[in-house]
Amino acid sequence: MGLDEPKIIVALYLNGEHLDPESVTREIGVGPSRAQKKGERRVTSSGLEFLVKQGSWALSFELGSTSLDDHLARLIQSFPIGKPLSAIANVEDAYIDVFVALSSSLDGDAKCELDIEPDVLVSLAQLGLPIRITVNVVRE
Repeated sequence: MGLDEPKIIVALYLNGEHLDPESVTREIGVGPSRAQKKGERRVTSSGLEFLVKQGSWALSFELGSTSLDDHLARLIQSFPIGKPLSAIANVEDAYIDVFVALSSSLDGDAKCELDIEPDVLVSLAQLGLPIRITVNVVRE
């Protein structure tokens, strides 16, 4: 990642206490990047076992493009428009997460411009999801 090249990762998250990831996959016709069901046993990287407290279904993309518009358009193309994804059974929290990582100069300067075209915004609105954006700047 160079000074003028942000790293962008876009993901869709659907969460709910009783969310069934397999049911979500059947309903929207797209498999997740990650999923979990309430009550599943998981093990942390340090070896501790725990029970999952809520269901989760996530689909993420990391394209080579530095265009937020490209990432969002790719995500939108994955889903049939018509029914808001937040209206899927047992979804209590649904959102699109945008993560942007930037490198700063030695002076701490970093700049990135992100554009979203109107047609992409219209399609996002039809999905019925808010967008959460996180920007992380690291010094090289």
